[in-house]
Amino acid sequence: MSRRYSKVAEVWGLAAAFVFTLGQANASTAITLSQAWERALQGNPSLLAGERNAGIAEGERRQAGVLPNPELSWEVEDTRSATRTTTVQISQPIELGGKRGARIELAERGIDSASIGQEQLRNELRAEVVAAFQGTLLATMRQTLAEQAQALSERGVAVVEARVKAGKASPLEVARARLQFDEVRLETARARDQRRNAMSQLLAVIGPQASADELELSGDAASLPALPGVTELLRRLDSAAPMRLAQIEIERQEAAIAVEKSRRIADLTVSL
Repeated sequence: MSRRYSKVAEVWGLAAAFVFTLGQANASTAITLSQAWERALQGNPSLLAGERNAGIAEGERRQAGVLPNPELSWEVEDTRSATRTTTVQISQPIELGGKRGARIELAERGIDSASIGQEQLRNELRAEVVAAFQGTLLATMRQTLAEQAQALSERGVAVVEARVKAGKASPLEVARARLQFDEVRLETARARDQRRNAMSQLLAVIGPQASADELELSGDAASLPALPGVTELLRRLDSAAPMRLAQIEIERQEAAIAVEKSRRIADLTVSL
C-alpha cells in the first residue's frame, strides 16, 4: 500500500512541476510597452523598406559626384597596309554650367528626404504600437471585469434557486436571475472577442513572435502618459517630421529645376 501511495505522490509531484514550469513559461512572455516597441523596430517591413530607401539615396549621392569617364576611340582608314592610316583618340568630357554641383545638391536633398521619411515612419509606428498596446490592456481589463460579473451573476442564480427551494422566493425571480446571467455571459463573450481582436492588431504591429493566447502584457490601462499643452504642441510644430519633410520636398524640387537649367549649357570635350 505504501508503494502505491508513493507512486501516486510521485505522479502528482511531476504534474505539479509541469504546471509550475508551464506557468513560468507563460509568465516569461509578458512584455511591457517598451519591449513591444523594440519588437516592432526589429521586424517592421515599412522601416526595413525605409532603410533601403536611405541606402539608395546614399548611392545616388556618390553617383552624382562622379566625373564623366573619358572615351577612347580607334579609327582605321583604308584597308591597304601601304596607305592605311590608324588614329587613336582619347576624349575627356568637361561639364560646364554647374551640372555636377546641381546633381550633388539634388542627391543631398534626396538623402535628407529619406532620413526624415524614416523618422516619420518610426513616429507613426510608435503611435500604432502605443494605441494597440493600450487598447489590448483596456480590452483585457474589460474581459476580467466581465468574467468577474459573470461569476457573481452565477452565484446569484444559485442563491435565488436556494431561496426558491426554501420557499422564500417565487420561481419568477429564478427566471429573472437566469435572464440576467445570460446577458452577462453574452457580455463576457463579447469582451473576449474584443480582447482577441485587440491582441491580433497588436501582433500585426509588433510581429507574431508569440500567439495571442500566450502573450501577456505588463502595464496599467488606467495610467496614460501626460500630453503636452497646446502652446507646447504649437512650439514643436515646425520641428515635426511632416513639416520638415514638406520643406525638404520643396527644396528637392528646386534642386531638380536647377539641374534642368544647368543642362542648357553645352559641355566641353577635350580630345588628344
